[in-house]
Amino acid sequence: MATDALGVQFLKPHERGMGNGIQNAANFFGAILGGGLMLILLDRWGWTISFLLMAIALALPLVFVLPHREKSVKPTGKGLPNFKAIADFFYRPQIKTWLLVLFVYQMGSSMASAMLKPFLVDIGLSLQDIGSLNSLVGYTSGLIGSLVGGLLLNYWGYKRGLINFALFNAIGVACLLIPASIAKDLSIIYLVVALHQFTVGMATTVMMALMMSQSRLETAGTDYTLQTSLQTIGGIGAIVVGGAIADGLGYTNFFGLCTLVCLLGVFLCFKLSTWHSFWQGVR
Repeated sequence: MATDALGVQFLKPHERGMGNGIQNAANFFGAILGGGLMLILLDRWGWTISFLLMAIALALPLVFVLPHREKSVKPTGKGLPNFKAIADFFYRPQIKTWLLVLFVYQMGSSMASAMLKPFLVDIGLSLQDIGSLNSLVGYTSGLIGSLVGGLLLNYWGYKRGLINFALFNAIGVACLLIPASIAKDLSIIYLVVALHQFTVGMATTVMMALMMSQSRLETAGTDYTLQTSLQTIGGIGAIVVGGAIADGLGYTNFFGLCTLVCLLGVFLCFKLSTWHSFWQGVR
């Protein structure tokens, strides 16, 4: 929360695309380190040294944070954010449609990602291949997709980027239908998983940047957290019901349903793009 609030105040509007791309890429990089390097260190050096190295890594950002001087925000006279300040967030122009976009935008890809590992197990892949797909291939592709998404967001702008990345996200999920129904060749599975995570990285970047643009400077942490919480609720809800739906429909129909949910997100993005009041002040 503190990092995101600092980003709202520190990053200029034209810097948020690449800034959030880097932040999202760092999340994937951390997952690569945590899922790979730390396990190697743990096996060689044990818990104490491994956790000590992790603590040092977590402390490294202080080198840049401590000398930083925050931008002063003009006092509102209302004190700390209260329930009224939170409620006021929901009365902004077209904010309800934006919150619906937040809820749905990555729901389809979250459902698909949650069932990807069980799918790989059920088609008979080895644990080594599954680990490689999820950690090395998946997270690396997500990292690259985040950076590419940040660059493209600077070129396209928020409105066009939101729609295009939603389309890419739907395509990435739809590609999972190939190994689920047609070809289960390992090389195809690697390619499809890489494409899926690449588009997830791009979609996450534009959402992070837009959430920053909808956060007020005086309540940056509160506003950003409200939005991420709603997005997380949508993702968790999708994951919870995803398993039951996949059991009933089978993987092919399930990934088809996930694609339709992604296309619903595309439709909502098109609808949001027509309301100019939402985009006032957004680059």
